Amino acid sequence: MANKFKLFVGFLALMALFSVYSFLNSFGPSSSVTKTANILKNSMSFEVDSDTDKDGLKNRDESYWNTDFQNPDTDGDGYLDGEEVASGHDPLIPGPNDLLNNGNLTDKLSKLTLSGLYEGSLRPDSPNYEKSLNDLTLAVIDDAIKSLNPEISTDQLQVISSSKENQTRYIKEISPILDGLLSTYLFEVRMISKNINTVNNYNLVDEYTKIFKTQSQKYDEYYQSGLRITPPKNWGTNHAGLLKLLRDLTETNLAISNNKTDPVRAMVAMDRLVGFFDIIPKLIESYSEKIKSQEINTASTFFEK
Repeated sequence: MANKFKLFVGFLALMALFSVYSFLNSFGPSSSVTKTANILKNSMSFEVDSDTDKDGLKNRDESYWNTDFQNPDTDGDGYLDGEEVASGHDPLIPGPNDLLNNGNLTDKLSKLTLSGLYEGSLRPDSPNYEKSLNDLTLAVIDDAIKSLNPEISTDQLQVISSSKENQTRYIKEISPILDGLLSTYLFEVRMISKNINTVNNYNLVDEYTKIFKTQSQKYDEYYQSGLRITPPKNWGTNHAGLLKLLRDLTETNLAISNNKTDPVRAMVAMDRLVGFFDIIPKLIESYSEKIKSQEINTASTFFEK
């Protein structure tokens, strides 16, 4: 997965560099645009390890984030650029909706790549090119995984006594959710395997985009149904794991369906979706083993099949 991103970022850097040079050259040597470019180039002679505007970001970091090294609050939202970066907020977008890992990852990658080109570390002839490319790749993958892996708080999870009656009722209530989860995921597996070349391009036609969006809605319905079920105390961990899985599947499929607006997140989401192939059977197996150990009657449930 990381290698795919390195190739993607490297290609993006080369394309951006080519586009900038082509754009500037089209105006000729005496144009105002070319003069502006020369001014920008000369401005990069400042001390990269100093903090000109005292905002907590060194000038080198200002170049990376594309912020103004002479303005301590580039987006004008009342917070220093350094404070925003340290707390996971975008210094270029005024709050409150400026969390870095909640935005469009493709746009973020483009901004960081262009900043890296401007600062020099992402130029192919830079001695730090490989390291900068690795750092950027890992950072984007990490952001994508975090955004597709929402936390589920189990502190407020309501439970009831672990009586045999409550356990039997719980298995009956959770049964249609597990059945739907397995059926919905198997549908995806078959759909992807039949259309592997189309899906692997990450540039899905409208037909597949709608399918993944529908899948996301189904998983969300199962998740909402699971929230309304109160598990016995000894099933609390199993229930929390099921809710987490359903939430992850909801976000993953939604990200894939938005591939046209954020192909980077969709790429990570598709890789993550395949990974659930090992997780779902294990979760169902954990339910089956506990049913046996607790000697619960599974008549007319998913587990009777």
